[in-house]
Amino acid sequence: MYCSAIISPNLISLANLMLCLVIFLLGYRRYKKTGSECPGYIGVAFGVFAISHIMTLSGYQMILIFSARMIGYLLAIVALSKTGK
Repeated sequence: MYCSAIISPNLISLANLMLCLVIFLLGYRRYKKTGSECPGYIGVAFGVFAISHIMTLSGYQMILIFSARMIGYLLAIVALSKTGK
């Protein structure tokens, strides 16, 4: 039996949404506690990923979803480039 027969794409998007929200909240909390920008950027990046998953579940056009995810990836790159400074 294939995995796709057991797990629907909507269930996968919903699980990804929940995990992104958890990481967003953890990043925000760490940013507020330490003032470090890195967890803040990572939290915002995953917040953007959460928005893209909401867009997927809502049936938005792929170009909008792609754009949102690119913004998320760029924020993650900025966060990682700021570590160690």
